[in-house]
Amino acid sequence: MAHAPINNDTRTLIRWLFILNAAILVMIAIGGTTRLTGSGLSMVDWNPIMGVIPPTSELEWQETFDRYKGFPEYKDLRPNMTLPQFKQIFFWEYLHRVFGRLIGLIWFIPFIYFLCTNTKARQHWLSLLIIGLLIAFQGILGWYMVKSGLINLPYVSHYRLAAHLSTAFFLYGYIVWWIARMLPEEERRMFDQAERSFVRMLTALLFFIILQIIYGAFVAGRDAGLVSNTYPKMMGDWIPSSMFHLKPFWRNLVENNTFLHYFHRALGTALLFTTIALWFRAQRFRLSNRQKLGLNGLFTFMIFQFILGVATVVSGINLQLAVAHQVNACVLLGTIIFSLQALSVPKQVTSRRS
Repeated sequence: MAHAPINNDTRTLIRWLFILNAAILVMIAIGGTTRLTGSGLSMVDWNPIMGVIPPTSELEWQETFDRYKGFPEYKDLRPNMTLPQFKQIFFWEYLHRVFGRLIGLIWFIPFIYFLCTNTKARQHWLSLLIIGLLIAFQGILGWYMVKSGLINLPYVSHYRLAAHLSTAFFLYGYIVWWIARMLPEEERRMFDQAERSFVRMLTALLFFIILQIIYGAFVAGRDAGLVSNTYPKMMGDWIPSSMFHLKPFWRNLVENNTFLHYFHRALGTALLFTTIALWFRAQRFRLSNRQKLGLNGLFTFMIFQFILGVATVVSGINLQLAVAHQVNACVLLGTIIFSLQALSVPKQVTSRRS
C-alpha cells in the first residue's frame, strides 16, 4: 500500500531537524577533539554573550594567557607553556563554545519562524521547545564540567563529562525519534508473538548501548583508554589483575581505570555479537523498507563501531580514530532509536513461518 503523501509543512520541519542533528554531530566531533587535545580548560571564564569575540590583539592574548596561568592546569601541568602554544589549545575550546552558540541559533530562529508559519510546528511546539531547552541545558552542563577542572585539580570530573556527553547523545536521539515519527505511516497490523519478542530484545539492546556510551565517557574522562594498547588481551592478560584493587569495592566500577577499560571493551564485544544475532533473527520477518533500513543500519554501524574501538585502542588513542568512534556511537544510538520507532508502529508485514 502506498504511503500517504508528506505535506510541505512536515517536509520543511524534517529538513530543519536534520540540519540541527547534523550540527550536533559536528559539535560532538569538535568536543571530542577538544578533549583529546587537552584544550578544554583553556578558557577559564564563561561569557555566554560576549564570549563570542576572541582576543584580537597581542595585548588581549597576553591578558587571556595570564588569566589561564592562575589556574591549576597551567601551574601543575604546563608551567613552561608559551603564548603560541596557548593559542593552539584556546582555538579548540573557543570553536567548541562558538559552535554551541551557533546550534542555539539554528534552533531558535527557525523555531520562532515556524511557530508563525508552519502548522505542523504549532502542533508540536512543546516538543520543539524541549529541544531548545536541552540545547541550553547542554551549554550549562558544559560550563559545569569545565568548572570542575578550575578549582583544585587540572582535570574535569568524569561524572560531569559523562553527563555532558550523554545529554548531547540524548538530544540527538530525541530529534531522530521525532523525525521518524513525522515520516509517513504504512498500513498497520498487530505483530505476532515472535515479532513482539524481537522488539523487546531490541529495546534491551538500546539500554545496554546507553550504558556503553556512559562508560565510554568514563573512559574518556579518566584517560582509561591509555591503560592498554593491545587487543584482545589487556597488559598480557585476558582478565587484568588490577581491576578490583580500590576500596570500597563500588569505586572500581566507576573510578578504576583498568576496570573501566576492560568493561567498555567487554560490553562492546557483547553488543557486537548480540546485534549480529538479532539481525539474523530479523531476516525471518517480512519487514517494511523503513524497518529494513533501520536494522541494516544498526548492523552496519555496530560493526563499524567495534572496528573503530579496537583501532582506537591499538593506535594508542589516535585523535582521528577516537573522534570517529565517538561520532559513530551517536549515529549508532540514533539508528537503533529509528529502528525501534519503525517497529513500534505495527506495519503491514507478516512473519515467515517455517
